[in-house]
Amino acid sequence: MKRMCRTKGASFFVVIVPAGCAYSAHGYELSDVHSHFFSVLRQEGIHVRDTMVQFSSDPSLFFTETDHLTQQGSSLLASIILVELLSRGVLKEKTL
Repeated sequence: MKRMCRTKGASFFVVIVPAGCAYSAHGYELSDVHSHFFSVLRQEGIHVRDTMVQFSSDPSLFFTETDHLTQQGSSLLASIILVELLSRGVLKEKTL
């Protein structure tokens, strides 16, 4: 995908959304897997936006019992992606 985007002159980045069920009183139980995935993408030269910290503030607010995003979780993710698109110059503020 990165190669195809580059040949078309398109921006490419990955947003990693954590698994809501992996948050516990001990922290994020999949942090090692999460970190490894992040590292591999970075080694491939892919820009990665990690959202683990933002979602950790209150996982029960952002994820349902079935691990889907709630309305608040969807809004948070949309805000994170919007900031990323604006900061990378993909979108301009006046286009919103």
